[in-house]
Amino acid sequence: MIKELRRYKRSATIALGITGIAVMAAYSLCSESCTYLRGSMLGLDLKHLGMLYMGSVLTAGDFGKNAVCAILLSLGLGGEVFLLGFQVMNGVYCPYCLTFAAVVIVLFAMHLERIRPSTAILFAAIGFSVFLSLFSGSATPAYAEETQIPSFGNGPVKVRIYTDYFCPPCHSMEPELEPIIVDLVRRRIAAVTFVDTPVHRETILYAKCFLGMVTGRSDISQILWARSALFKAAEENIRSLPDLEAFLGERGLKYRYVDSSQAFETFGKHLRDDRIDSTPSCVVEGPGGRKKFTGAREILRALTRLGEGT
Repeated sequence: MIKELRRYKRSATIALGITGIAVMAAYSLCSESCTYLRGSMLGLDLKHLGMLYMGSVLTAGDFGKNAVCAILLSLGLGGEVFLLGFQVMNGVYCPYCLTFAAVVIVLFAMHLERIRPSTAILFAAIGFSVFLSLFSGSATPAYAEETQIPSFGNGPVKVRIYTDYFCPPCHSMEPELEPIIVDLVRRRIAAVTFVDTPVHRETILYAKCFLGMVTGRSDISQILWARSALFKAAEENIRSLPDLEAFLGERGLKYRYVDSSQAFETFGKHLRDDRIDSTPSCVVEGPGGRKKFTGAREILRALTRLGEGT
């Protein structure tokens, strides 16, 4: 395969480079579920860095600078070795990251003949060292603070729903999820806990507002109305507390300050115990044990079956 690609090196480099950029763009949008694997270098998000890097490879390949291209790909290979090791160590695997790594490896194999193996090893080592020194990342959602966590309903089955207000699949799932949750709570099938999961940094602010709006309330319809408003605010990209308070006030929702430290501590414990690494996720815990579901379709199907008693 590599030999065939070498025959059409320039066009193959452009095609694979565009594929790499598309993969990182898709990762930014997270269409099916948002995987929690966050990283940056010198404050620059790795998704953006990946697009800039692949753009540089494209430029070098387009102008026929094969030696430059090989050096860039050697650097990239070293970085990918580090990132693959990071995923293995944390037990969290990002399909977008793995696909991007595969693109880099194939490109590297195509262009390796343009430089000496010793030169490729040297630049790969440099790439690995740069990531080792400058990479800042995490693979488990975590709250900076240590929060009584609100649960709704008193059924025998415990349901924990993990969502992020800035996660598009979570937002699109919510309208279908709401009537199922109402049914489970009102028929006393399940006790439902919403765990706001900070895949996106702004979700911590939204989680505090959610706790401030629902603490002391038990009507599941009001809880879901508050969640719906927060998802709408995230859709409008509201990122400051004054703007968020004003937005919620227009919808008849009042935010009051509550000490969120105990709830955030409990959130963190659930995230670790349930091994949550993407949103939306759901854990159903009952007499039959604990089961974890990921992705909107799988979650909706599982909760519907719970309501049907199957």
